[in-house]
Amino acid sequence: MLQGMNHEPEAELATGAQTVDRACELLREIARTGGRGIRLLDLCNAAGLSRPTAHRILRSLQMAGLVQQSTENRRYALGSGMFELGLAAPNPILGMDEVGAAPMVIVVGDSIGGSSGATP
Repeated sequence: MLQGMNHEPEAELATGAQTVDRACELLREIARTGGRGIRLLDLCNAAGLSRPTAHRILRSLQMAGLVQQSTENRRYALGSGMFELGLAAPNPILGMDEVGAAPMVIVVGDSIGGSSGATP
């Protein structure tokens, strides 16, 4: 659809954006727990969402492979889809050379772990 030609009511657009924001917040909270996962109750409290809202979003994230739920303890953890997305993201460290940070990274690396073998 061309920009400026959207015929959806403003309320529907806001609701869609709010759902995306909530999903992102849930993913961040789950990521903070690492591999141990997080209970639904704790996730709701951390994200400030009601249980039905969080559960509905989590089900969608599960269907997309972005979240998984343990059958043993019912905790939520990041799914393999998040790993796939991470692999597809640009490497922020490689971009450091473009802003002139590579020499500093080499100096820091040399000071904490020996010689990098690179020349700034």
